[in-house]
This record gives sequence, structure tokens and C-alpha cells, in this order.
Amino acid sequence: MGKQPVLGMREREGEVVAVPVPSTDANMVQGQIHDHVADGSIIYSDEHGAYFGLEDLSYNHETVRHSAKEFFRLVDSVARNKPKKRDGKKKREETPRRSKQ
Repeated sequence: MGKQPVLGMREREGEVVAVPVPSTDANMVQGQIHDHVADGSIIYSDEHGAYFGLEDLSYNHETVRHSAKEFFRLVDSVARNKPKKRDGKKKREETPRRSKQ
């Protein structure tokens, strides 16, 4: 049995929307973006083909290239991708452990 695709959209420092979609083709993905994202917004995505053409729909689109081992980029000293959550918990930053003496 196949898995249900879910399109996730997150406003920087704001709301999160997760929408189950029947497919991940451009018409479906871009339709959901149009329904949930304000015109003129900047959209950061990976290089999945469904995102190509967002510029033609009045969005500013920036791409992170996973195929080139790029997982984030710094723009104006702000990271584009936040740490991902695992099992509903925010990923912790590693902190040095104290040595036992």
C-alpha cells in the first residue's frame, strides 16, 4: 500500500499548514500553494519539479539543491531551512557534556 503524500507549508515564524494531496504533480502542488500562500510571497523549496513555474504565478521562488548536497543557504544572515522535527519534537542542538571526575 502506498503512502499518502502530504504537502507542508510553513510561514516563517508563523502558521503551519499540512494538506494531504492525491498527487505531487505541478497542478496539484501549485494549486495548494495558490490556495494557502499570499501572492508575492517568497517560497523556499527543494528542486522537485512541481515547484517549477512558481515565478509565473506571482511568487518569488528560491531553491535549495539537495542533489548538490545543499540543505540550507544563508541569506542576509538568516538560514532558509529550520531544523526538522523528529517524532513531533524539535531537534536539539548538541551541547558539550561535562566530564565526570
